Amino acid sequence: MIAIVGAGPAGISAAETLRRKTNLPITIFSAEKCPPYNPAVLTTYLKTGGDEIFWKGKDVFERLNVDARIGEKVEKLDAKRKKITTEIGDYEFEKIIVASGSRLYAPLKGLDLPNVYNFKSLTQVRELRSKIVRGECKKAVVVGGGFQGTEIALTLREIGIDVTLLEATDRIMPERLDKKASKFVEKVLEDKGVELVFNSFGTEFAADSSGVCKAVVTENGEEFPGDVFVAATGMIPNVDFCKEELDTAKGIVVNEFMETSQKDIYACGDVCETKNRVTGERGVFANYWNAVRQGKIAALNALGYKIPYEGSDVINSLKKLGFHFIVAGDVSGNNYQEVEDRGNYWRFYVKNGRLVGYIIVGDISNAGIFYRIMVSGFDIGRFGKPLFTLKDSDFASFSTKFKYQQSHHHYR
Repeated sequence: MIAIVGAGPAGISAAETLRRKTNLPITIFSAEKCPPYNPAVLTTYLKTGGDEIFWKGKDVFERLNVDARIGEKVEKLDAKRKKITTEIGDYEFEKIIVASGSRLYAPLKGLDLPNVYNFKSLTQVRELRSKIVRGECKKAVVVGGGFQGTEIALTLREIGIDVTLLEATDRIMPERLDKKASKFVEKVLEDKGVELVFNSFGTEFAADSSGVCKAVVTENGEEFPGDVFVAATGMIPNVDFCKEELDTAKGIVVNEFMETSQKDIYACGDVCETKNRVTGERGVFANYWNAVRQGKIAALNALGYKIPYEGSDVINSLKKLGFHFIVAGDVSGNNYQEVEDRGNYWRFYVKNGRLVGYIIVGDISNAGIFYRIMVSGFDIGRFGKPLFTLKDSDFASFSTKFKYQQSHHHYR
């Protein structure tokens, strides 16, 4: 018997892979009382309320012939005995795959107040949507100007809600964008009517006399009132139930086979710490495609295969801006090539002769080939020119060299 803790993209990918390969009994535990959904499209659901969020269908558990424990939160893991404890009872298994995902990280008081929401739960987004549909929301305050906060703010404006976006630093998406790239995004937000407030560190969701949140309070005492409030300040892996049983750092530590520190227990998705495919650094690299690949590999290795995970990709994009925009890899440090031309912007980060990251705004036609150059470890000095000046003939030459390296040096 095999257990999967979590029914997000990683958990469902693991379940699908297991069912393709075996008829063994599979049990899935899901803390949320709803069919599996794709968290990457929660903003779409906020706007449409459609069933597209259930990307595998509401009947996925039946089709996979799994024992689905919906709404049954795992409270404790006994790694030695491979025992799972929920509020209902204890269960023992032969193998366990932990795909428990992540939850909101928000260092603010008042997160549990009425009118305060986050986008780490379909239940929360449903409640926010219901309030909007009832006409009870004219003004929203979003705390956190990262990718998620920006997307939420844009979606709320599309619905017709007035939005104030608070960001603790001096620019939008500070962890992934330099100031020039941020300016492109900030202009779109302002043009669409989003009020941007920088260097504003929220400390508390403050309630009125009835106990309902009516404002965000910042560390300098300034208040931002609204009808609804969204915390978009980050995420933290769901490891509380297993952190005393499994080695954890930024998340559950796994090796290249998605194995944890305990035999026959695997981890995948936003809950685990993996290797960055480009830099080799370890961290939690939370995105849909990493979760799906990790779930597949964890499942195969739980069945006895020895398939290594090549590492996680770090890629961000946002489609609501009205122009193409992509950020990939490691975009830190001061060694970069940069150019801005006719509304397009490119910045390529280089370390030890390798392309390790890039920001592209506008013309992304060559983003795919830049990605291949980055993950291959190719020495970009061999091009003999800046990356943003490369032509199609240069890319054709790279493809030949890349194939040679793959066959002779085992690049993956």
